[in-house]
Amino acid sequence: MASVRRLTLEERYAIEALLKTDISLSEIARRINRSKNGVIREVGLNGGVANYNALKAQQSAVNRKAIGNQKAVEFNKTQQRPPLWKTRIENIEMQLEIITTTLQELLDGKNN
Repeated sequence: MASVRRLTLEERYAIEALLKTDISLSEIARRINRSKNGVIREVGLNGGVANYNALKAQQSAVNRKAIGNQKAVEFNKTQQRPPLWKTRIENIEMQLEIITTTLQELLDGKNN
């Protein structure tokens, strides 16, 4: 998966200025060297063609990133594995139980 390159504040100012000149979103994307879909999504998320504001868009992006990071942290907390040492101890305990059972069965068979 390709890494995400977020729009900069300067690019958002360029979008805002170009929107005021009635240039198409495709042309704006070409001029700032971004994908057409990315520019369409950016404008749509932030007030549309008539109400786009670069500063508000930047703040919204920062907020979305913070919320996304917080959700990722919360998700990772719920997905944590037990520490490796705990898993190893549990494996050793199971092996000891098997060995003990096997030895007991051998001793019981020898005594009969």
